[in-house]
Amino acid sequence: MSSSNRRLAGQPLSAALMLALTALLCFPLARAHCQTEKCPGELRFAAIGEKVPAFGGLFVDESKDTLYAYMVPNQAGESATLDQTITEILGSGRPTVQRFEVLPAQYTYQQLGDWKSRLTPTVLAMPGAVFTAIDDPNNRLRIGVEDLSLGPAVEAALATLSIPFERSEEH
Repeated sequence: MSSSNRRLAGQPLSAALMLALTALLCFPLARAHCQTEKCPGELRFAAIGEKVPAFGGLFVDESKDTLYAYMVPNQAGESATLDQTITEILGSGRPTVQRFEVLPAQYTYQQLGDWKSRLTPTVLAMPGAVFTAIDDPNNRLRIGVEDLSLGPAVEAALATLSIPFERSEEH
């Protein structure tokens, strides 16, 4: 989520599979097209996940000069293969940092992408739902809403779609 997003009320509620129901006033227009089609970044990450099934997403921590990649334990794939695949698929778009570190993931990127594709039409049909997104730094999905009172309806939709979730407070 970008820092240009503004919260309207209270502390955000997060439901993990992780859906974070974040009260937002607006979100970047670039994300809007990603609600009906996969964003270019999502397509590249999905391609990484096809080659390394354990892949669960990646993010950069510039303060540590590190590219972090998630891998689900006991899934097919090795960190050296993942590192090479990231370079092959991202090419010159690969972040230029000195370190590469693998973190344990709960979900594969393929799972997150599938769940996002399934939940987006249902959730965005709800008045007040603003966006759905894969939250790469947290290996989760996010749902943006204008009002946190939409939480129970979103949770019911997740249950209907058999998408796992758990509640946790986000600050």
